[in-house]
Amino acid sequence: MVNRKGLKALGYDSPEEIIGKTLRIEHEAVGYIPQGVVCGVTNDFNYTSMREESIPMIIMQRPLFLHNIMVRLNPDQPRALETFNNVWKEIFPDYPARYAFIGDVYGQIFRNELNAGKLVRIFSLLCLLIANLGLIIYMAFIIKLRTKEIGIRKVNGARSGEIILMLDHSFIWLIVSAFAVATPAAYIILQRWLRNFAYKTSLDWWIFSGAGITVLLLSGIAVSWQSWHAATANPANAIRKE
Repeated sequence: MVNRKGLKALGYDSPEEIIGKTLRIEHEAVGYIPQGVVCGVTNDFNYTSMREESIPMIIMQRPLFLHNIMVRLNPDQPRALETFNNVWKEIFPDYPARYAFIGDVYGQIFRNELNAGKLVRIFSLLCLLIANLGLIIYMAFIIKLRTKEIGIRKVNGARSGEIILMLDHSFIWLIVSAFAVATPAAYIILQRWLRNFAYKTSLDWWIFSGAGITVLLLSGIAVSWQSWHAATANPANAIRKE
């Protein structure tokens, strides 16, 4: 069998042209690649790291390579692995089965990327928590400085929603400005990181928009909660304290 890149490398354009053709590749090792008939064409697939593109391949059955087999287990059957071990013992009682899961193998290959992903998630949550705590403290300070102003506005007929909007307005613009600065920087860093991989995802606009909206909502809730308390307080008490 050959893959589609192998098909092109051998000078054919379609699977119908090569299937049934006799193929022989000269090699220094006698009998390493014998003469054979092409029986099928597979899609291109990658069997190494995702940092490398798939290459032209010839797939054959040779005793020299029969050291491993791949078995697909049904994840919905909890006894599938036990059944495999029982069948293996019946066929090869003197040779215990040594196996590894494909997910674990790829986990080792991309261990650095997986660990980096965990660290990014942890530090992102910590940064978001610290930033929101800073906003809450800063908002409390601003409200304390403007207590008399809030009371006077309420006495003159200002509604609670207008006061909340007044207090939140400057913070919302700060968050939007920070998002405008952070988005291009994050895009450039991610693009450079993705260059290390032959197969990579695309950075769509909704990824950055979703992150910005999430941060804006969480920060807005943290700030508006204190603004609401200040806007619903008794204005007489605020003026008397001043």
